[in-house]
This record gives sequence, C-alpha cells and structure tokens, in this order.
Amino acid sequence: MILNESKLLDQKRPELITQMELGTLFFARCSELYLTENGMISFILPRSVFVSDEHRNFRDGNYNPKMKFTEILDLEDVDPLFRVPSCVIFAKKGTNKYPVDGLVLEGRLPHKNAKLDEALKALNQKKEKFTQYEIGNRSFIEDQEFEEVLKLAEKGKRSYYYENFTQGATIVPRQFWFVDILPHPSFGIDPTKPELRTSKRATDRAKKEYEDTVVEGEVESGFLYFVATGSELAPFCTTTLPIAILPIEPHNGKYRIIHSEEARQRGYYGLYDWLVKVENIWNKKRGEKAGSMDVYEWLDYQRKLSSQSSSSKYRVLYNTSGTYLVSCVIENKTSIVKVDSSSIKVSGVVADAKVYRYDTDDLNEALFISAMLNAPIVDSLIKPMQSRGQFGARDIHKKVLELPLPKFNPNNNQHRELVNLARKANEKATKIVRELEMKYSGTGKIRQLIKEEIREEISQINRIVRNIIIDENKRSYGLDSLL
Repeated sequence: MILNESKLLDQKRPELITQMELGTLFFARCSELYLTENGMISFILPRSVFVSDEHRNFRDGNYNPKMKFTEILDLEDVDPLFRVPSCVIFAKKGTNKYPVDGLVLEGRLPHKNAKLDEALKALNQKKEKFTQYEIGNRSFIEDQEFEEVLKLAEKGKRSYYYENFTQGATIVPRQFWFVDILPHPSFGIDPTKPELRTSKRATDRAKKEYEDTVVEGEVESGFLYFVATGSELAPFCTTTLPIAILPIEPHNGKYRIIHSEEARQRGYYGLYDWLVKVENIWNKKRGEKAGSMDVYEWLDYQRKLSSQSSSSKYRVLYNTSGTYLVSCVIENKTSIVKVDSSSIKVSGVVADAKVYRYDTDDLNEALFISAMLNAPIVDSLIKPMQSRGQFGARDIHKKVLELPLPKFNPNNNQHRELVNLARKANEKATKIVRELEMKYSGTGKIRQLIKEEIREEISQINRIVRNIIIDENKRSYGLDSLL
C-alpha cells in the first residue's frame, strides 16, 4: 500500500517504512476514497512530517492522489496537547506548491481538551508562510524566516567550539593494538596481567599488508583502554567499545608514550614483550620506511594520542564521516570488564581518528553540545558542505562546527532545557542499547531504533536548537532588521 499504491515512500528507501506515520496513509486514502474534486481535507498529524526523510513524498505532494496543501497550522509550542509535537495540514486535490499560508500557534492551554473559546483566549497566533527547503538530497518544511538563517550560516561564523574539538588518534595498524581478552582453559584469567591476542574484529578488517599479523601475550592490565572508533557511536550512547593495549600513562593531565626499553626498566615485562613483537613486525613490514617514522611516532602521529586529556571527566564525541551526524558523551574513567568470572580493570577511554572529541569536566556542557550535534536541523545544515560517496553525503569532520553553535551558558533557559532533554535521551538510549547489540550487528540499524525510542526528545531538541541558531544569528548580524 505505502510503496506500490499510495507511493508515500520511494521504493529506493524501503527501510524507512518502519518509521512511517500511519496518519499520512490515512490522509492519502481518505482523500482518494471520500474527497470530492472541489472538497477540502484537514488532518492533525505529527510535526515530524515537516522534516523526516520518510515523509518527503508527502511534503512534495508526490503520492496518490496528488494533493495541494492550502494551509498549515504549526502546533509545536501548544501545551498541553499531544504526546508529540503536532500540526494540522489542510489540502485539496491538485499539484502541491510552496509557499503555503499558515499559522503558528503558541501558548499554554488551561487544561487538556480545552474548548475552542478557551483555546483562542490562551493562544497567540502568528501568520506565516511555510516553504520547503532542499539541502543536499534532504528536504524540510520551515517558515520563510528560516531562509535568513540559511543565508547567514553561509557567511562563516564558526561555532565557539570550532577550535576546541580535535580529531582522535590514528591507532593503526589495528592488529598491533586492538585485543581480545583470552580466558585460560584451565587457570582462568589473571586480572592483573591477562592473556591478550589481536582482536578478531581487527583481523577481519585488516588491510592486505597486515592480514597475517597476530600479536599475543600477557600484558599488565593498567595499559588496557577502551577506544571510541566511530563505529560504536549512536545518538546519546555507544555500543560496546573495543579494547586496546596502549603504551601510555597519564602525565600532566595528558598522556606520555612508553617505549619498550622504558617498559623493561620499570618492570612492565608483559608490555615490554608485546612492544618488542610490535617493533619487529613494524620494521619487517615497513622495510626502509621504518627508519623515517617508528611505530610509536606512527601511533602518536601529530600527538593526537598523547594530547588527549587524561584528567577530564567527559569526552563529547561525534563521527568524522557518515550519512548522519551522531554524538554522545562518554565518561573518561577507570572501568571494570567482566570476562568469565574475572574482573579486569580498563584505564579509561581514548578517541580514535574516526571521531572528533571535546574534553570537559562539566557534564552539563557536554550534554548541551551533544544535544546540539544530535539535532536533525544541524545535520541538515551541513549536507551541502559534505562530500558525497556511493551512499550519499559522507565527510563531516569540522564542517558541523562551521555553523554558529554557541558556547554553553548555564544561565540560559534554552541551554538548560537542552541539557535536561539530553539527559533523558541518554537514559533512554543507554537502557536499550545493549539489548539492541545482541539482536543486530549493524550500527545503522541500532542508531535507527534508538532514534525511534527517543523521538520525542529529539523533536524537542530540534525545536530548541533551531531557536538557538536563530537567536545567535540575530545577535551576530542584526537579523532583527531583516525579519
């Protein structure tokens, strides 16, 4: 019905069918079955029809029967109303064209199910014209004042955090560093010096030059770290992070690299043996090139490992590339990993080159930044700047920080509201992510299901971030005079 008859969803995107709002199907079928040629239909719908990819054909009017929007009521800021932000679409048969006349209603009703005369007294009404914007291969409906935001965002006012986010470390070849913890068949695991081997994940993804490389040995657990590689990132949470053996230790709030000879002198004989094996493989594989950069310089290329904060409590992370921008906050602390009946200490979390990081001791600031980065409107705004691969827009890097995203202000009501929403989204996402991991191997599917679980929080975050961007541009460029 949705794909073949009403054509509410493009057959090239069948995976979006699970996210479809049935309201749009009822809208189309009622129009087809009951609407006269000169008749008018109006439907209350979730406001997600304004922005969600699965409702693009509905926004375009590119479905059966062809329908023309005649008026839009935006009810997002009316409370109490429905569980999710809502709108009303008025339409008649015809070809859809923008802009569309509309009203934005806002205010607090005296109670649920208020009568019309009560609602009219309580709500403010503002006439608007709504239009559809195209950014890359995505679209969304916004009022026309948003056009000025798009123009001003192109003028190059960067985020306050542009200089503060740094790409993670190039922890490669992965066969040297990423490990699985191996239980002994008879004696179990020594939690202070577990048996380690190059991880299966690293082996499965090895480049041809290193596909035969496996390192194994017992290493002191103080050199075990979680690594965020980007593949584990989901909105407001992560899947299980891989473990790596890293020759580093905290030093003056950052890290310092430990070479094999120092490890031997200080009695870290497990680490020493591991590093000697790594050095030998590196020298053999690299040949003459090994003289220009040893394995430690490669691991700490441009100091992207040693410059990471060892003392900051939180890392805000987002992916360097991908179809969609995702962000989360990770607590940088010593953790315990259970393997069989043994508890093994892992010393903290470091960021790989596939993510950008911002280190802070302020959890509220971290949640605020992550909320902004997870807002769909921010993801939409970077689409024109992204290079495109076989599967669409890919590279993100610091493009997202080219947007005028402000510094966290704990005295700003909107900023505090974002923090609270991010905290709720984190709690919901963390609660289900482990179960999803057991069911699905693909990160994309897990991200999709988490987004569905926190849809209400994401919708509210998107509204606030949109307002923050508008406010920021008003202050920076005198936008008030343009509106």
